[in-house]
Amino acid sequence: PVFITAGFAALAIVYGVYRRYSHISLADVPGPESASFIMGNLKELYQGQAAEADLKWQAQYGNIVRFKGSFGEDQLMISDPAALQYIFAKSVYRFTRPPDRRILAQLVCGKGILWAEGTSSATKSKHGMICS
Repeated sequence: PVFITAGFAALAIVYGVYRRYSHISLADVPGPESASFIMGNLKELYQGQAAEADLKWQAQYGNIVRFKGSFGEDQLMISDPAALQYIFAKSVYRFTRPPDRRILAQLVCGKGILWAEGTSSATKSKHGMICS
C-alpha cells in the first residue's frame, strides 16, 4: 500500500511538472477574478444583457481577456481584429477547436463551416455554407 501511494504521488508530481512546462500559461493575461471555482466567470458572462460583460471586460482589461470557465478552466476572449485575422485566416491549422465543440457544432448545424476545420472550412466558407 505504501509503494502504491508513493507511486501515485510520484506520478502526480511528474504530471504536474509536465503540464507546467508543456502548456502555454495564461496566468499573465489580464482578466476578472473568478467568483466560483465551479462556475468561474460564466455566471457574470451569461447573466446580463448580450455582450454586457464582454464590453465591460474589454474596456477594463483590453482586447485579450482571460476569464475562468467551469472548474477553473482558463478561457480567452479575443476582440483584437489583427489577432482574429491571424487566428481565423492565416493560422487555421494552429488553432483547432476542441473535439467537444466540433461535436456540438455538428449537432446544431450539421457539417457546415461551424463544424469544419482546415481545407474543408475554407471550401465551405468560399461557397457560403455556414450550416448544411
